[in-house]
Amino acid sequence: MSFLTIDITHWPWYGIEQMGTKIKRWVLNPADPEKRRWLFKERRHDHGEDWSEKLAAEIADAIGIPGPKVELAIREGRRGSLSLDF
Repeated sequence: MSFLTIDITHWPWYGIEQMGTKIKRWVLNPADPEKRRWLFKERRHDHGEDWSEKLAAEIADAIGIPGPKVELAIREGRRGSLSLDF
């Protein structure tokens, strides 16, 4: 199974998330008519935080556990995960 990585370089910032130790920012998809917020969590160097979060979300969905939609993302060359606000 493979997953696409969404380039969010041109998505506007909505705000900064202060919780936690990682760099996290709220972004808006300009193509989304509902203007839903997504949280971009930049991964730390080679820790696998982005793909492990995506995998956990896919497993949860497959077994019926509610949770956010998670995508792999890249912004200005920095990889991370993208979680839909729910």
